[in-house]
Amino acid sequence: MLNNQKVTVTADELGNVITQSLNPDIGYVRIEQQIKTIGLNNWVKNEKRSALIFGKIEDLQAFGFKENQELDGKIIVDESLQPFNPNTAEREMKMAGSTGICCRVDDQPIYRRTRFTTNMDDQDTLIQHTNVDEIREAIAAMNEIQKAVSISL
Repeated sequence: MLNNQKVTVTADELGNVITQSLNPDIGYVRIEQQIKTIGLNNWVKNEKRSALIFGKIEDLQAFGFKENQELDGKIIVDESLQPFNPNTAEREMKMAGSTGICCRVDDQPIYRRTRFTTNMDDQDTLIQHTNVDEIREAIAAMNEIQKAVSISL
């Protein structure tokens, strides 16, 4: 990562920083970071990353998170050929933009998560997908549909 902004705490549309999960004792805080990277295939990318910090509601409250609070650390992307959590495997699948296609290595899906770390030496762990042709075809089909819609308007 290059020349990146601090990690900041975000709030929802009502100004709440802590969100309760389905378990009333557990919650999370959403954080964001604007980053610049040179990724696989030497492609420069400017992106906004986000991650969730989980904990007991009382512990999150005691931590004193505030909207726009800056945190020392960074948001890391981890990719794996194994789900990070078998209970949420489908949600962890790395998708190719809005195509609805899962990025894969051969027939194995790639799983992706983001996480906050205070270890500034920690790096992204990325896996290059091999279903490039399938994704290109889906993007081309989406572009054709978009052209057809814009012509008919």
